[in-house]
Amino acid sequence: MLTYRQLQLEVLRWIDEGGDTDTTLTLVKDALNRSHRRLLGQRTWPFMIWPREESLVTVAGQRTYALKHGISKVLTLYDSELRHTFPLVSRREWESLGVDRVGTHHVPAGVIYGDTWPVAAQPANAAVSLVSSSASDMTSTTVVLAGIDSSGDATTETLTATGTTPAVGSVLWAHLWSVTKTGTWVGTLTLSSGSTTLLTLTASETAKQYPTLEFIETPSSARTYLYTAQRTPVTLTLDTDIPDTPYPYSELHIYDALLDLTTYNTELGAKEQRLWMDRYDKLWTALVQAADEGIAGSRARSIRNLTPSIRHHRPYTS
Repeated sequence: MLTYRQLQLEVLRWIDEGGDTDTTLTLVKDALNRSHRRLLGQRTWPFMIWPREESLVTVAGQRTYALKHGISKVLTLYDSELRHTFPLVSRREWESLGVDRVGTHHVPAGVIYGDTWPVAAQPANAAVSLVSSSASDMTSTTVVLAGIDSSGDATTETLTATGTTPAVGSVLWAHLWSVTKTGTWVGTLTLSSGSTTLLTLTASETAKQYPTLEFIETPSSARTYLYTAQRTPVTLTLDTDIPDTPYPYSELHIYDALLDLTTYNTELGAKEQRLWMDRYDKLWTALVQAADEGIAGSRARSIRNLTPSIRHHRPYTS
């Protein structure tokens, strides 16, 4: 295994800065995390699959649903009742499909990716309250909310923590697109709207992001869907952190970071760049081959098996 610290030290040794504890070390840490995010976002890697299949249950009249914090991309959506994979339908196909955005449908025609929410659920034209698990969170600890109110106007509101006593805002919120935490918190922050918990943040957490799916037609009833997804890469922080990139291919972050550093250190020229690029390319190719889902001894299937439950349904009728 290569730890975050081992990656840092090897990069520093390549540029003769093995003992640096200041600016160069900070630049190396930044470069390694950029490489980590960039590489893991380039493909759908099997080692980055969300560890379990999650369920999404529709509510009559509601089109958009938040997914789990930590998910970066939905891979599949499966209709549990019809036992059929549910389609992602781009907006340019809506006209040819005859999408009905006004009526309600037992089975909507498909889904699209929605926006990213700062909360796990949206307030329903209601005020938002703030409370902390610690009585120490007072006065200087606040949360700034931004979004649209019940009239559809963009607005902001600042809620100041009052310890374990809820602080209730005055704006009736229809949608929140930003939640900004300020001050030094001791306890866990909880945002609520009525009996619905919108967001919880520990003292060390600054924010969360919830990707969403939007049904292109309005569901008329509760239905259960299962989805698989890819997770977001971890941010390497502790020296003992292990990259999400599997060993030994995690070594490629060293050469990627070195290539980044050539824009900062002008003494690193074309010779070094060619060497590092060659080593990066070879490790990248090895990683892609190691993650290839083509399994030795497997065979191609030219005809898909159809179960009776699929063959006897017309899944996407309203």
